[in-house]
Amino acid sequence: ALFVGGIISLLLFYSSDSIKIELSNKIFCSILLITLATFYFARINNIYRDLPSKNLTYKLDNIVEGASGIYTNKNTFLVLQELDSLKKSNPNLVVVPDFTAYTILHTHESKILTEWPNKTEIPTDKILQKITSKIKNDSTLVFAIPVFQTALLKDGFVPQENSGLNYPIIKFVKEKFHIRNFTNYFEIRRK
Repeated sequence: ALFVGGIISLLLFYSSDSIKIELSNKIFCSILLITLATFYFARINNIYRDLPSKNLTYKLDNIVEGASGIYTNKNTFLVLQELDSLKKSNPNLVVVPDFTAYTILHTHESKILTEWPNKTEIPTDKILQKITSKIKNDSTLVFAIPVFQTALLKDGFVPQENSGLNYPIIKFVKEKFHIRNFTNYFEIRRK
């Protein structure tokens, strides 16, 4: 979906010999140019979970490793900045549910045995027990639960539905680990 315009352009380009027989060069080039322009416009204005590129003014340099030169919106920037600070002060930090930035921010393998601890990846109690087997008795872990829906940060700070309890992993963490404090964007829990 992210590269459909590019794929269509490549298909047109590589099949140009057979298409040119039926179309003139001007028509073929026009179709190719329109396809490329449409793809370019779509890509700069429809960015996955972010605002159009002209509104991305916050650099992720020195916040997310490997994101040098990448820009985002103010809300996402502030959340990632706080997450970076939490990571530095809590080396055993685990962020739940499925906050992609956390996977990028930590250099160690997650203690949770899945990359995406969300409702789709953890549909049953049996799977929940399996992925939490390493963490249920680990008193060194610190959990950060976003208090806002991270997928909607570009739109504002929308609170987690049902305090995040719709996610089995959050329900587990809230039952087994105690609240220690709240930051601007996260609820912090540990044993």
